[in-house]
Amino acid sequence: MMTWGEAVGPARRALLIVNSSAADRGELARVLDALQRDLDADRICAIAPLAAVGELLARDIRARSILSFELESGFFLQSDRALQWAIRQHADIVVGSEPYAPDNVEVKGQFERRVAPMLGTARLVAHSLPLDRVVVMGAEALWRRAARAELVHEHRARVGAALEQLHQMWRTEPATAIAQRQALAANTLALPANVESIGRASMIEACRWSYDRLHAALQSDGGNPPSPIRCLVDPAGLAPGGGFSGRIDGIRRPAQLGTRVRHRGVTLSFRGLADQPYSYLLMSRQVDLQPGDAALAEGHLHHGGVTIGLVKAERWASRVDVIDRGRFLAAAVATERGPHAIVVAHCLHGADRRSAIALRRIGIRRAGNS
Repeated sequence: MMTWGEAVGPARRALLIVNSSAADRGELARVLDALQRDLDADRICAIAPLAAVGELLARDIRARSILSFELESGFFLQSDRALQWAIRQHADIVVGSEPYAPDNVEVKGQFERRVAPMLGTARLVAHSLPLDRVVVMGAEALWRRAARAELVHEHRARVGAALEQLHQMWRTEPATAIAQRQALAANTLALPANVESIGRASMIEACRWSYDRLHAALQSDGGNPPSPIRCLVDPAGLAPGGGFSGRIDGIRRPAQLGTRVRHRGVTLSFRGLADQPYSYLLMSRQVDLQPGDAALAEGHLHHGGVTIGLVKAERWASRVDVIDRGRFLAAAVATERGPHAIVVAHCLHGADRRSAIALRRIGIRRAGNS
């Protein structure tokens, strides 16, 4: 725990991520006031929604130091474009405009998981403005916080296995009635020990190793990370229940198919000018999904951008925006039971309406399929 000045004063460059709601403009004003007490405007860069760009420019932050977006911040921050742009800013500290609860009693899980890959040697300043108390966390601390649920799960599995072993030992030995009741009570607290993650490398450790490689490549002169295919998932960190490989259910008789879209079986392609920046290429009929089922797409983005997602009750339930060229694997995972529609849509942010997309697989991956 330290003061704002102690955390921000020594920094050479700060990256501000505007993650406050549009209704609370006071949060952005407060964090800008605090930053500019210690840093000149040319030492501040920002990732911000279009609605906030005007306020940043009015504070003399350079336009070339602002990366703007139109989508919800969580989706944009996990994109390759935002990640690589943030790393190349060489910031010493990263600050979100939305404050934390005082004394670090709050964990902003989604935000922290998206910021952690950007940090490298930088630090996240978790502030409680207007209170002058901050907590400074490096990538190591954020990855540990992100891994809490996984570690708790593994710990419970280990405890369950130990209790089961003790219970089996007890069953082979004579015991008093009191000992029997105690052993049975303890055994009911045990969780199943057949957890696949035991004995394998942690998912969080794998992510951390991957982003360490990305940082090393992007910070070198002209280096590019050796990444033959990108894997994008929403919600972040939630893999499809059935995995990424294996059989998928193709989309038959779609409810909506855009002009110039070629769709057959599990394949889809488009090449030409999009009618609208976010118009639908394809929407399936309603499909009953279980938690863990996913809309899965594998293909190559040659130009433009594409969204793969699930719509439930006329709202996005989960979606992935692919805006970087190259091969990709995308999964929008269902978190609730019920009817969903799988949607493939354009994702074009600028004036350029050209799009070229080739999906070799698009469909539903059921959690129960192996």
